[in-house]
Amino acid sequence: HMYRQHKEKDGRGALTRWPPTLPTEMTDRLGCAYRNGTYTGKFIVLKHPADNFTRITTRNNLRVMETWVGDHPAKYAYYKRLFGQETLKPEFQRYINDWKADPAAQKQVRIKRENQCHDFEWWDKYVYMRLTGRHHPWHPDNKKYQKVSCGAHKAKSCDLCPQGNGQDWCNGDCAWCGALEKCFPIETNHKMCRSKVPAGGIRGPKAAVLKQIKEKEEGGSRALHLAERKRAELAEDVLEEDNKLTLSIVLPCGFEHDFFIRTAESLYYETPEEVLKEIVIVDDASEPPLAELWSESAAAAFKVKYVRVDSALGLIGAKQKGAEAATGDIIVFFDCHVKPAADYWVPY
Repeated sequence: HMYRQHKEKDGRGALTRWPPTLPTEMTDRLGCAYRNGTYTGKFIVLKHPADNFTRITTRNNLRVMETWVGDHPAKYAYYKRLFGQETLKPEFQRYINDWKADPAAQKQVRIKRENQCHDFEWWDKYVYMRLTGRHHPWHPDNKKYQKVSCGAHKAKSCDLCPQGNGQDWCNGDCAWCGALEKCFPIETNHKMCRSKVPAGGIRGPKAAVLKQIKEKEEGGSRALHLAERKRAELAEDVLEEDNKLTLSIVLPCGFEHDFFIRTAESLYYETPEEVLKEIVIVDDASEPPLAELWSESAAAAFKVKYVRVDSALGLIGAKQKGAEAATGDIIVFFDCHVKPAADYWVPY
């Protein structure tokens, strides 16, 4: 209810996102993932730094869990879902400690006790079960209907997470095994990935990539690159202005071996020299690494710099990583398999 009460309808009658931008003094005092615009390394929710909205809703949810769920296993299932572990890190434990000393919160606890309110186990059995025919998803007895988090969606198993979309849909409770092109539970991924590589080496998509590298080394693969052409240029009246902004283009590239070079080259040719600061290619745990197809020195000629991560972050995580490495005035995100339209940069 609180979230809905604080939302206001915009001109189209739609609900805008709550809360609005919060004062820096407030977020610094309460503590959040960013302090004065710099990431602190804290407040990770679902494997990503929490923005103000996520941080505040998580704080409120933790208080609800402490008040109404208590030490029931469902609370720890919730912790593991959000934080990857059943114990709270200090930045989140602080919220619980503050809650225990908050007079308003303790008043709720007292009223709950005086009214003899039922606990989570009773609610699960006599309310949730009667309404849905099954236990709550966080309840330990919910086995048949338990689902894993794939990141932005859920599935009955990690194997079903990708739904044909590959590693970008394998996050949350799961992790992508590039060697087998499969999605495994995050806690067993390393072991499963290594133990199930077939005898005689890796087959399938990775083998094709390795073959592509070999052909490149032998000079037989020219389809990876575009034909050289003239770069886009600024008009003379724009060229004389002093207030030109530069672009950093971020390309999140996970297993985009067939396309990433042509995408980067195409962006290079379509962006005037004075405008393009850099092209940041985020190699999201590709196997083999993208730099094995296009060396750092060769890519640098096209203003490309690599950011490599060894554990897949997914699309949003890779974008975040690229944004942190970008140094231009404006950051532009593209998929790793696109061809930009002429003058795409003009609106910026």
